[in-house]
Amino acid sequence: MREAGLIGAGLRLRPAALLVWSVPLIAAAPLLLWIPAPLQDWPSHLSRAYILAQMMAGPSMWDRFYEINTFLLPNAVLDVGLLGLLHLGLPLDAASAAFLLLTYALFVAGFCALAAATRAFDETKIPLGCLVFFNFAIYWGFVNFQFGIALALGLMALWLRAESRFPAKIAIAIFGAVAVFFCHLVAAVAFVLFLGSIDVVRFARAPSRRTLLLNGTSVGAGLVVLALLFASPTSRDNLDSVVLVNAGSFFGIIRWKLSLLVKALLGAGRWADIFTVAGAAVTAITIVAGARIRITLITAAPVIAGFVLLCAAPTAAGRGAVLDQRLAALPIIMAAALWRFDWSTQQRRIIAVMVLAGIVLVRSVLITQAWGRNEVLLRDYEAETLSLPHGSTVMAALGRHNVTWFTWSSQIVQIAARAAIHGVFVPTLFADPSQQPLALRPEWRPWEDPLDFTSQPAIDQSISALRELCARMDGNAGTGRVYLLLLYPTDLTSTLIEPGRVIWQQRNMQLVEGCHLARVESNSPHP
Repeated sequence: MREAGLIGAGLRLRPAALLVWSVPLIAAAPLLLWIPAPLQDWPSHLSRAYILAQMMAGPSMWDRFYEINTFLLPNAVLDVGLLGLLHLGLPLDAASAAFLLLTYALFVAGFCALAAATRAFDETKIPLGCLVFFNFAIYWGFVNFQFGIALALGLMALWLRAESRFPAKIAIAIFGAVAVFFCHLVAAVAFVLFLGSIDVVRFARAPSRRTLLLNGTSVGAGLVVLALLFASPTSRDNLDSVVLVNAGSFFGIIRWKLSLLVKALLGAGRWADIFTVAGAAVTAITIVAGARIRITLITAAPVIAGFVLLCAAPTAAGRGAVLDQRLAALPIIMAAALWRFDWSTQQRRIIAVMVLAGIVLVRSVLITQAWGRNEVLLRDYEAETLSLPHGSTVMAALGRHNVTWFTWSSQIVQIAARAAIHGVFVPTLFADPSQQPLALRPEWRPWEDPLDFTSQPAIDQSISALRELCARMDGNAGTGRVYLLLLYPTDLTSTLIEPGRVIWQQRNMQLVEGCHLARVESNSPHP
């Protein structure tokens, strides 16, 4: 009856129980108030779904630039889900909100179900699940990954409740692995590792042929993930790119990976992040002061598996660092769900619930404010793209070489994504055939990366490429339908651009007429 707690404690505690169940709604405020949510990679997902829907409905302007790739990919759930919602008649923004809310609800429900499956559930798990949902992965818009983890949590709960029923366990492990694979490959690997870690502990306790079979279902799940990976032609082609770069010593890698744990729940904005750190400290103090944390080998194993996955992931500068950072939340999520709090008194549990609910409320307000500022910027980008003729092309360029991908990618991704919804083609919209059902046609893939305007020789080459592009655009050369989005312009780039050719300029970027720039004669002695 431990799970009942405040919820079934009678009239005396009904206000506290009401507070417990209102926490998920409070935490969802940013998702409800800002549509579409201003997450880093989220606009790309929406635009890809929009373009896919246009192409699948019949001939469109996008046929020239994109092709529909296979859906046998480990990142397909979001595209399929959004396409389904669009097919039902929902507008794109409404579909985006519905999918994010579904991901959130699935995550919190799976988190609480997993806690209940290990007899660790009490009322504190509900706000804890809401708190850990908003992590680096969601702030960066890695929604496929987050959906996969949400699904994995619920499947783990079902798998644990299957106990000694082998047919049920193997079915959940195998079909669960298939389902999570089509959400995200890394989420599927995490799912297999979580199950495997528990299988190892259970087999070690009572080694025998029977327990080997019963506690070997994770092996079947792992084999299914490998089979699906090799059956996916585009994913298979990318296996040779998993390498360690800029790694340093082994212990240096581990130290750097563990340092990411501090940032696992950060990324919403300065004040939201500061409060998250303070709230985490208050949460830890409240739990330690009022309860004994009970950790068993079974509940410790998935946490260790999360650490192993974080430390084993490829280390790389730029993109690699961002991809590693999303994994840092996994051991935190596992610990928060699986570790049991034995409260010394009911009053201390009530106090902990009240404290956690307050933290959720304040953090939700701060995230909402931070997203509001991001939303204003995103709408500014969208307003500028509305001024461009339908069917235009916008290329991207960098004016400074010392700006990292982490810094400039957000602007290009968001501009590209919102432009696509209004019929403007931006090749830097992420549409990789190794990961997406929508892929750039081969002739456009060289234009995915920004042009180099950091030096005179590089500018000469980039202008030559622009000339080629303008000549290919069906007589559009000189009409202003090819534009260049220049990030971080410099004194060198300003000598190439006449003031009257700047369409708009804000912050550290400017949009200029690309084909006019392509007619600029080089003053460089370099070939």
